Order: sequence, then structure tokens, then C-alpha cells
Amino acid sequence: SLIEPKFKRKIEALVRRPNKEEVEETSSPCPFCKTPLPDTELDCPSCKNTIPYCIVTGRHMAFDDFSQCPECKFPALYGSLVSFCSFDNTCPMCEKKIESEGIKKIHDPT
Repeated sequence: SLIEPKFKRKIEALVRRPNKEEVEETSSPCPFCKTPLPDTELDCPSCKNTIPYCIVTGRHMAFDDFSQCPECKFPALYGSLVSFCSFDNTCPMCEKKIESEGIKKIHDPT
């Protein structure tokens, strides 16, 4: 082994120790059937729908925070897209320039 025995035990103890600081993933309802799901889940096991995802966060869309890129019309969580545009005013999907004033919250995306 390339690792000296006196260091090997310390390394193994560090690597094998469970991380107690991990934060549990938040959840929000499926936009179709309202079943609670982890935010990063894109397939609802209850209604079997594929849920659209946000181009900024990768989390599934929520109908109460729905918006889209004014250029490519890809969905994004309104708050996340406005925050993203405050430091980078290009769409993460189409890379076209967008202004935060041009981003509109969509109240009924269906």
C-alpha cells in the first residue's frame, strides 16, 4: 500500500464517518396532483406525470412560482430566474440576453 499504516486508519475513519451535517432535501407538491415530492424529483409516482424543471435550479416547477424565459419560453421558477438575472442577464438555456423586467410571473401555466 502507498499509504503509511499510521495515516491509513485516520483516513479510513474520516471517509467512513457518516456526515451528520447533511440537510434533508426540501419538498413541494406535484403541480399536477399535489402529492408532496422532493424538489429534485421530476417524475411523480402518484399521477405518473413528468414534471417540467427549472432551467436555473434543476428543481421541478411549482405552479405558484411559474415563469419562463422571454426568448426560448423554457420554464423557470420566477424567483430563481429573477435572482439569476441580477448577476448574469443571459438565459441559462438559450444564452440570449434577458432583462429581469421582461420576466413575468405566470399565474395559470396550464
